[in-house]
Amino acid sequence: PKLNTFELLTLSFDNVQYFVDAPKLNQPYDLNSYLPRVLTALMGASGAGKTTLLDVLSGRKTGGYIKGDIMVEGYPKVQQTYVKVSGYCEQTDVHSPLLTLWESVMFSAWLRLPEDILSDKRSGFVAEVLQMIELDEIKDALVGVTSVSGLSVEQRKRLFMDDPTFDLDARTTTIVMRVVRSIASTRRTIVCTIHQPSIDIFEAFDEIILMKRKREKIYSGELGQCSSKLIEYFEEKQRTVKELRVPKQGSKELCFTTRFPQNGWEQFKTCLWKQHLSYWRNPAYSLGHMVFAIISSLFYGMLLWNKGQKL
Repeated sequence: PKLNTFELLTLSFDNVQYFVDAPKLNQPYDLNSYLPRVLTALMGASGAGKTTLLDVLSGRKTGGYIKGDIMVEGYPKVQQTYVKVSGYCEQTDVHSPLLTLWESVMFSAWLRLPEDILSDKRSGFVAEVLQMIELDEIKDALVGVTSVSGLSVEQRKRLFMDDPTFDLDARTTTIVMRVVRSIASTRRTIVCTIHQPSIDIFEAFDEIILMKRKREKIYSGELGQCSSKLIEYFEEKQRTVKELRVPKQGSKELCFTTRFPQNGWEQFKTCLWKQHLSYWRNPAYSLGHMVFAIISSLFYGMLLWNKGQKL
């Protein structure tokens, strides 16, 4: 498949509330929507609920209690099918440091693409992704660990999207945001949190959701040329947010025959392939486990030698 050959989907939510314990009085997340081809910035003070909102919308909050409406193309979101059309980049690096860039992206593509995608097409898709995020020239480099070896901080930002501009200088920030912008141009819907951006980075976004503590929304909408619409809003305080909850004419509710793109056997083979590469490239770790197993076997063997009848 090509990067731009997929259906455009709009995500909207209204009156969404999340409780850790039993429901109680809480300020809800009001009506808002995220559009394809639009790069949206989620900004606000610490404790405003930015990460919580993204966790709830992505279905990563497995505990607690959630109220409100979350819609995809006007239809209620079903988590079992929603994971097939969405991705979520958390701050924790979960990639294996002993895999290369190409292998890390291939591992994700193998599990997320449908079963009818052949191996050569899957490889072509991985190559397109690496080219789009400008990492194709170092596709054979190991991911590594930041404090030891592997990718640079700026390269890891492009791979993991961990708060894209945090702790980067002006040049590398520009590179990362250029990559994010190019991803949005492939008709994808992108929402990311960002803290204290420069004016150039700030105006690279199409829309912004500005929040304050207690999850109250200060502004939500387009930035405009040179942030003109945002400035106009704060000058006049009369701007409104458009609703996109009604299903479009001709649209269909998301429906899949299976919960995951790959069956259990393919998932097992993919995980086995990944772990094989990880162990193969870390012989010290594998040797340590083998030596421990041999020593443990000898110890328990000598301890219980000729004692079967006594036990």
